[in-house]
Amino acid sequence: MSHHYEPQRELSYPRPHRQRRLMAGLMVLGAIWPILWGNLSKWLPQMHGSVSLAIFVAGTLPGLVAFIDLTMTMKNINRPLRVLDERQALVSGRAYRNAWHIVAIGTALAYLLHLLGWLRWIDLSAGSVFSLIMVQSLPLAIMAWTEPD
Repeated sequence: MSHHYEPQRELSYPRPHRQRRLMAGLMVLGAIWPILWGNLSKWLPQMHGSVSLAIFVAGTLPGLVAFIDLTMTMKNINRPLRVLDERQALVSGRAYRNAWHIVAIGTALAYLLHLLGWLRWIDLSAGSVFSLIMVQSLPLAIMAWTEPD
């Protein structure tokens, strides 16, 4: 009986690791920009509506573009578990676990800081719903950040 070891094929991505990390960072910044902008716009002098909208779009658009780019770049690993090989499934599972740890710890920390009065300025307005939607892309950002060339 022969046990033949067949190595897992390496994944190749159309973007190098450095660019994937940049895209992951832009995606995360684009996701938190609506929360930041919702609060910064209250402190800044009254702006014309179109200027305010332009600044809001300028902050969120790079995150959205980075999300689309990473979705296309990471498409060979960002798939259902049933179609992934062992290595891909391990990377994907680790990314989802890490993402939910970040969300759980971040939520608990934000709640604690809010109770202490340090985060009373956070406003989860309608524009911040975009940030909540982008939370689902956190595993993609983690895979893009951690996968080597």
